[in-house]
Amino acid sequence: MFTITKQNILHRSIRTPDIFDFSFPTGVPPAPQPRENKLILQEKSIKKHVDLFKECFPGIDIEYIENEIAKHVKEPNFQTKLMDSLLDMDGKYPKTDLSKQSNSSVRTRDFTNTSIAVSDSYQRLAQTFILNEYRYLPEIFLKSQLQLFNFHILPCFEYLSKNLQIFTNYAILDGEKIDILDYPRELLSFLPCSDGIFYEEYKTLLNEKVEAEKEYQKELQKEVQLSVALVTGRQIVECPICYNSCFESELHQCTRGHTCCIRCVCSNIVSGLGIQRTNKQCIAETDCDGIYPTYQLKKILPERVLKRFLEVEEHESLLTAHIKGFERCPFCDWGMVIEDKNEPEFHCKRPTCGRITCRKCKKDSHLPFLCAAEVEESEEALWKYVEEKADEARIRHCPHCGVPVVKVKGCNHIACVCGNHFCYLCSKILPASNIYGHFNRGDGTGCAMYTDSLADDSKRVKEAAYKAKEEWMMMHPRCTHIKLLIEDVLKIEEKEGND
Repeated sequence: MFTITKQNILHRSIRTPDIFDFSFPTGVPPAPQPRENKLILQEKSIKKHVDLFKECFPGIDIEYIENEIAKHVKEPNFQTKLMDSLLDMDGKYPKTDLSKQSNSSVRTRDFTNTSIAVSDSYQRLAQTFILNEYRYLPEIFLKSQLQLFNFHILPCFEYLSKNLQIFTNYAILDGEKIDILDYPRELLSFLPCSDGIFYEEYKTLLNEKVEAEKEYQKELQKEVQLSVALVTGRQIVECPICYNSCFESELHQCTRGHTCCIRCVCSNIVSGLGIQRTNKQCIAETDCDGIYPTYQLKKILPERVLKRFLEVEEHESLLTAHIKGFERCPFCDWGMVIEDKNEPEFHCKRPTCGRITCRKCKKDSHLPFLCAAEVEESEEALWKYVEEKADEARIRHCPHCGVPVVKVKGCNHIACVCGNHFCYLCSKILPASNIYGHFNRGDGTGCAMYTDSLADDSKRVKEAAYKAKEEWMMMHPRCTHIKLLIEDVLKIEEKEGND
């Protein structure tokens, strides 16, 4: 929101005397009427055509029709051709989005990031706008201010509006004195719709200027009302926070009955939204446990602040409810529920953030590569998986009832408690009528009756470990570069087995 004072409003009074009634500074001659060149006349002509198309095509998107007229205005009979083109659409021409129109004061994206480079056409439009806005300030000075903000018009204009002080013969910015011109510059042609990105930012700038001017007018009106109240004896209350004089209608009450001015309540809530807090607690009294109910705040908060407040309030309730899978963006604290626990990324849905981050290290996404936290977890998970499979391989199970069996010594014929017989090496069930027919066959089939149990187990465990590693790698294709020496796992297995 722009801060408008009597000092920095003087340059506006030159262009808008119907809004601000301040006398022209002494020593500065009246501004001569600018000559209207061909480009300015062309701009007025475009506006005239836009008004005509608005009447003929209800609800038509203004930005769309402005761009179409600007592109074809020099063509012969362009108006008739454009009319025919729109009529051929059979009522399906681009129309204004009413939902966006109703929230025109809300920024559709973050314009404060000045690190983003802008186009040459954007830079030219930004220079033209700032030169037209501050016609008594030197061109070199204004261009240098734009360069400080990488030619981004909105943050530059906000900075000048808040910090530039204009006096009779000079201006001051951050302690630096700037001589103003004797005569204002001639107005330059300005067609903001010729660059889409600039036009979006320019519309936001205009909306915020209107809000600032409305707020300034409210302040002036309140000063008059307070003066009248002092004369007439109307009751005036002092806000315990800002100590400003207020009428009773400008006070807001918590659930415990403590009051302070609406502006302080709103400012406190706005400051909390920046750190994802609703700040609904009473601020009028230090030890008060009262709050400002949401249904009351809906009546006093500006539309865009209320929208953000409700979002933060919803996220607070989700966080305190301890909902399974609820996570917050590490950069803006926007939260949502992620049902898939194996999802590696967090996609922030807030328009002003939109960052994609790693759910493990809480930094910007680095797919397809793993972060240090994921590598460590993956190494532990692989080791655990291989170790479990190796343990399972060491133990045999009865193929009939599943009872676990470990042979220390003796033959490979196992008589299970369930009454069945099976081979310890291949786990094949042996018929009761010919139990030993499976062993030591002369034709090379079957299994040996006696073998080294430790050697058998070692071979079986090693094969299971390598197979487990391959299985795990197939299940986790992003982790194929992780190294694990099976021999290290087997050494620990062997040590634990001996213990």
